[in-house]
Amino acid sequence: MKRLVVFLALMPCLLGACVTTEVVSFERDELVAVQHNTKNDYTLLIYRDPLGQTRHVLRRHGIFELVLTYLSSGEIALRERGCPQRKIEALEAHRLTRHINNLLQVKEKSEEQLSSI
Repeated sequence: MKRLVVFLALMPCLLGACVTTEVVSFERDELVAVQHNTKNDYTLLIYRDPLGQTRHVLRRHGIFELVLTYLSSGEIALRERGCPQRKIEALEAHRLTRHINNLLQVKEKSEEQLSSI
């Protein structure tokens, strides 16, 4: 009986924790490409949704680093870990894409030269 009371008392806390968890909706979209670098553990996942938007998701050690979203309207949005989403110019998107590609091509010797975004 005591266990049931404790369980019922903790149930609102458990349900509240589930409600406050952020839902990542793009992971329901179609995954079209994956690139992984085993030397520095960066992974790039590219998703495409039914509207034609493309999302480039960069993770390191499985932890979200950034999402670069190419919207169907032609705009580009960037969301970095710990920051709200913002619109960026094509030049900045190009710079980020080059940096991501460099991170994914890092070899063992040059691993120290490139840092996290």
